[in-house]
Amino acid sequence: MDKEVIMELDKIIEEFIERSKVFVEFSCYLPGLKDSIDGIKTIRQVYDHEYLAFVKSAKTLVSIKSLLQIGHNEDVFVLIRGILENYITARYLNENVNDISDFEIIERFIQNKIKVDLGILEVKYPNLIDSKGQIVSKLDKISHLVLGLDRKYFKDFYSFLSKFTHLDFSILDYYIDENKSFSLYKENDIVLVRLYTVFVFTKLFECIVTVEGEDFYDEEEERKCYELVNKSLLLQRKVFGNLIDELNKYPSIKNDQLKDMLKEMNNSLEDSIGSIDKS
Repeated sequence: MDKEVIMELDKIIEEFIERSKVFVEFSCYLPGLKDSIDGIKTIRQVYDHEYLAFVKSAKTLVSIKSLLQIGHNEDVFVLIRGILENYITARYLNENVNDISDFEIIERFIQNKIKVDLGILEVKYPNLIDSKGQIVSKLDKISHLVLGLDRKYFKDFYSFLSKFTHLDFSILDYYIDENKSFSLYKENDIVLVRLYTVFVFTKLFECIVTVEGEDFYDEEEERKCYELVNKSLLLQRKVFGNLIDELNKYPSIKNDQLKDMLKEMNNSLEDSIGSIDKS
């Protein structure tokens, strides 16, 4: 079963890369930056933010493909966390910025970060301060931005992914072999790492690409994007179900925790993110 599922997941990843290349080349642009240069105050910087999030994530997906080919799955977990953060912030802005009265959100997420880079503002966690030492705004915790059914699995999933970003002895088993010796060649979570990749990138794709009113290269490309998301959702349903059934056969605290997280991730596929009909 694993070999067949791995091939299906790898194929979906490859298809997302191909569709993303077309979308980046023909659909991603910077309307908010143009407005800013023209001295116009608009909310179109939200589009700049989501397209940057998408381009960055699509490039990361290409890197993930290469890492999967050499079995460096732990490094993939680090990159998945980045895509997850991009998706969460993009969805938050999309669902919370509706008109110019919400411009303060754009300042928090976009303009203030540029000002930090230019040295106009300074980070003194958990605040941003100006040259006079006055608090301009608070820094947003990623956990505070999570919406919808993503709230159900986020804490456990993000905690798992974060363990691979920093040195954490709870993941020692990923780096030692059956003789308790360190190894560079142990390949872990072969199915899970691919499922997590497809899970997170599909959500990002739903949030930014398969949205009513989005510009596509042509109608055929639009059809391919919508079909790809539907195919991905169906495959994820199957793989989540198989993994949950397998975990039921071997009850333990660790397996039960993983099973509960997978169930919530599976349920979150029903979430209304873009314009995909999930009825």
